[in-house]
Amino acid sequence: MDIYIDNKKVTIRKKNFSNLGVAIFEINKKLLKENKILNQIYVNGEILKDHSIVNIEDLKTIEIITKSYSGVILESVLNTKKYIDNYFEVFDSLYDFDDDNSITFDEIDLLEITLFLNWFYNLLLLIKENYIFKFIRDDYEEYMENFRLSLQSVEILYKKGQFDEMFTELETITNYFLMDFYNNVDDYIDDILQEENKKSLLN
Repeated sequence: MDIYIDNKKVTIRKKNFSNLGVAIFEINKKLLKENKILNQIYVNGEILKDHSIVNIEDLKTIEIITKSYSGVILESVLNTKKYIDNYFEVFDSLYDFDDDNSITFDEIDLLEITLFLNWFYNLLLLIKENYIFKFIRDDYEEYMENFRLSLQSVEILYKKGQFDEMFTELETITNYFLMDFYNNVDDYIDDILQEENKKSLLN
């Protein structure tokens, strides 16, 4: 069986794989050492679809297309404005009024919002771990920590079913943390590109 990563033939130390999952696991170990992330998998020339079953005896080639961590971060930041716009739409329609004018929150929307905020926090972590990031704000770590605490409060209130209090905390997150990032996203992109250029010059 031949293994290619980004169109280059590679050798994996463990050569005998009992199934495709074991092969991908070993490939991922190699990618991790190279700070790469698996993006697409081709098996015998065809892209691997979810839940595909591959007979190891029929496995001739595995081709892997990767992304760098910096590429993933930059792509995520580039898309963040669009994602935050979607968040604003959900947030603005977050609650409905019953016939007696009492507010009833849509729990599915609340869950969707919570999932997005966790994704956003993970993006902040990736930025912190991969970049110096003193260009935009000197208080980036403080900004990130305050966001983490607010998100923690949101998740606790969600679990308790205290949706009015949760909505109040979400307003803080929306008006401060997300609006701040949204208004400065172009500067984040510029600073990431500056750091990537510096890394390229050093290598």
